[in-house]
Amino acid sequence: MTGNDIIQDQISAVRVSSCTDCTARINLLFPEKEELEYLKQFNHLFWLRDIIPNKFVFGTYDNSEKFVVPHENIIIYRMINSSNGDYVRFIGHEGLRAAYGLHAVKKHVFTREIWIPVSKSEFHWKWKQGRFLECIRLNISKGQDSPVIPDSYVDNMAIFRDFLEYYRATPFLFSGTLLGWYRECSFIKDTTDVDMAMRITSLDPVMLKHMEKSSEFKLHWILGKVNDSLEVSIYSGNIKIDLFFLYENKDSAWVGGMMVTERKKLRWFYPPIMQICTGDLLGRLFHVPCNVEEILEAEYGNWRVPHPTANFIWYKSHKNIHEAGYWSKNDWNDVAVFILIRKQVKEYDVRGKRDFYTLQVNDRLLYVRVTDRPFTGTVI
Repeated sequence: MTGNDIIQDQISAVRVSSCTDCTARINLLFPEKEELEYLKQFNHLFWLRDIIPNKFVFGTYDNSEKFVVPHENIIIYRMINSSNGDYVRFIGHEGLRAAYGLHAVKKHVFTREIWIPVSKSEFHWKWKQGRFLECIRLNISKGQDSPVIPDSYVDNMAIFRDFLEYYRATPFLFSGTLLGWYRECSFIKDTTDVDMAMRITSLDPVMLKHMEKSSEFKLHWILGKVNDSLEVSIYSGNIKIDLFFLYENKDSAWVGGMMVTERKKLRWFYPPIMQICTGDLLGRLFHVPCNVEEILEAEYGNWRVPHPTANFIWYKSHKNIHEAGYWSKNDWNDVAVFILIRKQVKEYDVRGKRDFYTLQVNDRLLYVRVTDRPFTGTVI
């Protein structure tokens, strides 16, 4: 098997791009002669350029027998693809890191062909937030029925994750989904929705506009304001994903929510999330808070002890929840936007209540703000 064969077999988790100018010059310090000779023994090298100042850092799919590095200026990471090819793990100098969606080109550098990230800035962004955390897999769901959310739903989550990252956001697992990942390496068996979060400072307003037009998921609602308690929910398939926005100061962080029928504001307070890491949820790589246990303790107390979802009330069971006043009537039209396309339904009716309507859909009561007239007809 040739070196190129090895590369093509292993490179599946790194997307290969065409190189428009493979002879382009790269300004760099050049390795010493002995260092170049050492690098020749590798069939595959992925240059992790400028990850560590004044060091030549590489990843490789080659076996570990070559990892005794006799040169202090060279650092080698072992690269291992995840079982389904979704992401790459880098094992070495600074522990374990992981990244997905890598794009690489092949260039002639250091007297040989080397793979290089297409975008150095994008790779550095992934690397900085790529420290890999293992879930602890407590065996607490044994004997329960099949989970409400199937394992395959991580594919739907990854689509939504990629949508958010297109707008330079860094979504991470949150609340019950974070708990399920860390405690059980899975979804909590009886949970019915998915929780994710992102920093409000990363919000691109265009992203919210494009959510409504997506063909891959359906926008359910937008609650709150950009400067206060923003929350978005979408449906992918028949399962809801709640996206919370993290508001931060130097001492704490919080996300907002509301009891719609009362216009009551709620806030959940957390320790500061200073760094973002990565974790594997059922074969897919997602970002998670690096201080995951601290976050879970703030929200659930003794998070190792499971509580049936049916007994857990979202607006009062969390340890970190606080009431934060009420939205005024003047604010209400700007803080509650409900999208009716939740799933295929046939007939429904609307009845007036306060300044919004109650919507009866297959024995499920929804609250819908309208500005001109009641809804009538069929929703698809």
